[in-house]
Amino acid sequence: MRYSALFCLALGLAACDRTEPLAPAAPPRASEAEIAAAAPVQEGWLTGADGVQLRFQVVGSGRDTVVVLHGGPVLFSSSYLVRDFGPLVRGRTLIFYDQRGAGRSELPADTTLHTAGRFVADLEAVRVHFGLAKMKLLGHSWGAMLAGMYAIEHPDRVERMVLANPAPIDVPAQFEFLDNRAANVTPAEAALQDSLFPQMLGGPDPVGACEAYFGSLTRAYMADPAALAHFKGSWCDLSPQRAAEIWSTIGRVVASLGFWDFRQPLGAVDVPTLVIHGAGDPIPLSSSRAWASSAGGRMVVIGGAGHFPWLEQPDAFFDAVNPFLRRSFP
Repeated sequence: MRYSALFCLALGLAACDRTEPLAPAAPPRASEAEIAAAAPVQEGWLTGADGVQLRFQVVGSGRDTVVVLHGGPVLFSSSYLVRDFGPLVRGRTLIFYDQRGAGRSELPADTTLHTAGRFVADLEAVRVHFGLAKMKLLGHSWGAMLAGMYAIEHPDRVERMVLANPAPIDVPAQFEFLDNRAANVTPAEAALQDSLFPQMLGGPDPVGACEAYFGSLTRAYMADPAALAHFKGSWCDLSPQRAAEIWSTIGRVVASLGFWDFRQPLGAVDVPTLVIHGAGDPIPLSSSRAWASSAGGRMVVIGGAGHFPWLEQPDAFFDAVNPFLRRSFP
C-alpha cells in the first residue's frame, strides 16, 4: 500500500487564466543558474508556536523579502526548493523554513500539536522573528494551502501571495487528484515504491530509502519526468527517525483539516494573489481555478509542466512570479 498519495503540493492564482504551449523542459538560464550557485545560504533556528524549534535558511540580501513555504505537510522540507529558486534571489531576501515535523525542525512529542492550525501559528512566529510588518508569501502545494490559511486568519499581515500548484481546495478535488496521480504511476514505479516504503519505516538506511521513494514518486507529478535531472535539492533532508515518523504525522495533520473547503473563507480575503498551475499536474485544474477565483486573483497555466513547473518550464514560471512579486504582472 502506498501512503504517498495522502497529500500533495500547491501554489495558485485565479480569475485570469492563460494557457501557453511551451517547448520541452530546459535548464534555467545560465545567468540565473550562476546567481543560484553564488548566493550564500545562512542557516539558523527560531522558536515557533508551542516552543517548537524551526530551522530556517535565508538566501540573498535584497530589500524585497519573500517567505517561501514548502509542500507536504511533513513530507518535504525547504531543501527541495532553496537552490532551485535561485532565479528569485536577485534583489531579494528569500526566507525558507522547515515546518514543524519537517526536515530538521522539531516535531512536538504532544501529538495534539500536529495540526494545521499550529502550522499557521508557526508562520506567524516566523513573521515576528524576522520583524516583518507584512509578508509576501510564496507557497508550493501544501505550502500554498498554508499561505491561504494564514491569509484567512491574518489578512492584514499578508502583502501578496503566490500559490504555486496549490493543494486541492476541497476534499472532492483531493480524491480526484489521488485518482489522477495513481493513473500516472507505472507498474514498475509502483513496485519500487512498495519495496522502499518499509525501508523508510525500519530499514538500515531510512533516509536513503526516503530519497529513492520520493525520487520515484515525484515522477507521477510531472509532465516531463526527465526534468528531474535539473533538480539541485534534496527530498529528504531529515534524520532517520524523522523518516520513519513521516506517515503517522502527515495523517494527523490532514485529519485536522476535517472536510475542508477553502472557497468561502478565502473569498473574504483581499490580498493580491497569483495562482500558478502546471497543465500536467495531477491536481485538477478546476481546483487551482477555484483558488484563484475565490481569492479574486490571477491565474497562469503553464503548458508542458506538472507539479514542479520551475524544473520543467523555468522561464515561464519565473517570468510570471518575478514581476508579480515586484507588484506588476504582464
